[in-house]
Amino acid sequence: MGPKGVFGGLFLLIGGFFFCVGGYALVDANLIAMNGVRTTGQIAGYDTIGNRRKLAFTFTARTGETFRGHFSRAWTKTGPLRLKRLEAELDVGRPVPVIYDPADPQRSVADTFMGRFGALLHMLVVLPFMLMGAYFLRSDRREQIEDGWVQRRF
Repeated sequence: MGPKGVFGGLFLLIGGFFFCVGGYALVDANLIAMNGVRTTGQIAGYDTIGNRRKLAFTFTARTGETFRGHFSRAWTKTGPLRLKRLEAELDVGRPVPVIYDPADPQRSVADTFMGRFGALLHMLVVLPFMLMGAYFLRSDRREQIEDGWVQRRF
């Protein structure tokens, strides 16, 4: 296998992993939305780990307990200038529709487009890398056939 095949295989393998993770997040968020309990929460600010931030919301379940959820399962990396702009635009306390799993209220999703379908965006970003990996693998295979290294079987 030549360098094209190695790069193609890596692109396909890593892209496939992230595509599957995004697919899982998409299905999980929509299962919660289909079977969950609807309520209204409030924007609570950002949760921070290092320089990565997630927009958070809080909501009260039927049991009276307060839980914290996130708009998207994706982390966003923000620099200091972007962070100042985001904090200026942040409307803490604004109501937001929330859906949570009654059996496990920690599993919740914001009933917004990005809350329910944000993972689809990540899957669409990864898809070109997977296609490029498949192209590189096929191109490497054609070169091996033309050079006489392998027999043509398909």
